[in-house]
Amino acid sequence: MDIIANPLTADAFAPYGEVIAIDPVGRAGRNDFAARMDNRRGDAELNISISRHVPIELPLTVERMEIHPHSSQAFIPMEISRFLVLVCPTDPAGDPDLARMMAFVGARDQGICYRPDVWHHPFGVLDAPSQCTVLRFDMRNEEDTVWFEATDGPRIVGPAES
Repeated sequence: MDIIANPLTADAFAPYGEVIAIDPVGRAGRNDFAARMDNRRGDAELNISISRHVPIELPLTVERMEIHPHSSQAFIPMEISRFLVLVCPTDPAGDPDLARMMAFVGARDQGICYRPDVWHHPFGVLDAPSQCTVLRFDMRNEEDTVWFEATDGPRIVGPAES
């Protein structure tokens, strides 16, 4: 199954989380409550990390998906161009429903915040090496991130033409 990634919009991404609007540099102000961070474990710690990424090439065959059952996960760009977002609902067995996968391309003025229990592909960038600040509540155990190894996963063939 081939999937074409569409531009990331708040409405299209709403079932999976929130799109975070990033204002242009040089403009004073702040965006309070830009996204909701949920924590389902009272003794989890807020993990603020910096993730660095090298560009991925398309087409991309989906081989792995991840889910964070107990926490939201936010990616806030520090230095980025375009990035790829792959999400899907959970099937009746609790696995990712890869047949219903959606693909989006985010822009430099956007971040994302996944809700807890959202299957998503590891974060990937498209054009140039990039950095993001990542926020998630963790307890430093195997319940922080659950992995799924896909066999015959969908293929992301490219972004939709704008």
